[in-house]
Amino acid sequence: MYCHGHTFSVRKNSNEILEMALKNNCDIALYGHTHIVENNIKSNVLILNPGSTYFPYDNSSPSYAILDTDNLTATIHHIT
Repeated sequence: MYCHGHTFSVRKNSNEILEMALKNNCDIALYGHTHIVENNIKSNVLILNPGSTYFPYDNSSPSYAILDTDNLTATIHHIT
């Protein structure tokens, strides 16, 4: 599943988006909204936020993700 994230309280944590992914038998939950990188596996679901290429909110460098669906992994690339 993918969404903007704002309707799942992602500024607080990724629990609601994980719950929705599990409910819908999703292997990946991809979201945005926070402009903060998240790349974790919880309950066998890849939770991924690629950050922001223009305006990251956590004082990190701009970033994007490359998602490998064969291996269910994501690589975060920071732009310098």
